[in-house]
Amino acid sequence: MSNWICRASRWWFGWDGNPPGARAVAGVVFVGTLLALLWRTWRRREDWLDCAAWTSVALLVCTSRLLAWYIVWLIPLAALGRSRWLPAAAAGLSVFVVLARVVPFL
Repeated sequence: MSNWICRASRWWFGWDGNPPGARAVAGVVFVGTLLALLWRTWRRREDWLDCAAWTSVALLVCTSRLLAWYIVWLIPLAALGRSRWLPAAAAGLSVFVVLARVVPFL
């Protein structure tokens, strides 16, 4: 997803490629999400399976190289999780990955 943001930033800001600034921001967002979900799991306020699934969602959103098989990490966790939004997030990311492969400018 951050690769898509980098491509869009080429049109918006004139940047070309995958700028280190965008990767750094995506990395900070992912690490922050990971630490927050680890804390929530450690305090037993949330199910560990849901936190693992949301961490996978954050990883897929923040990665600069999104390959189609990365969705396989998320699908079983979303199916077993208790959150109602996990299947929707998994379906949305699956559709995005398919569209990113079919439509060249995504």
